[in-house]
Amino acid sequence: MNCNLHLTRQTVPSITVAAILDDLVEDHPELKYDYFFMTLNWLYLYETYPVLSGRWQYSENHIGRTVIPYGKMFQQLSRKIIRFEFKDDDGPYLFSLDTVNFLCCEMRLDPSSKWFDPKSKSAGLKYEFCLSLSEPRIVWIRGPVPASTADITMFRGGTTDVSKDQWDKSALYHQIPNGMKG
Repeated sequence: MNCNLHLTRQTVPSITVAAILDDLVEDHPELKYDYFFMTLNWLYLYETYPVLSGRWQYSENHIGRTVIPYGKMFQQLSRKIIRFEFKDDDGPYLFSLDTVNFLCCEMRLDPSSKWFDPKSKSAGLKYEFCLSLSEPRIVWIRGPVPASTADITMFRGGTTDVSKDQWDKSALYHQIPNGMKG
């Protein structure tokens, strides 16, 4: 499958782009619109710096120094909006948790079997989503991690082969208050 041909047939809805842009400008009034769209282009099509350089008329070094911090702005925005909080702090915390594998082209800088998604038999990234059952909203997103990561490993932040002290404390398992884990 030609990934670039497949990706060019899809677009990010303009209403989504406008909402993201509004939220980013609120937190970062110094934001430059061309850098925002260049980063969106890079994230969406996963183009190399030389291709972006031809398209956006900036040097490859400048693009590399620009898209990474702007991509981090996107990432920080999700953490600001999506928090593991519920209206009723006393619990019980009712939620539905699942992981989703998103197909992508093979990672060009890190080719490895860890990106292999056995369900689709393709390269992919895994994300964890948690939906509140008591109110209509997403309360948790974590990822990306390699698609080969087991769902329970992602939830816990580690495997049973290592002690709990060594598990990733940013995992959802560690965000649930003591006494509320079911």
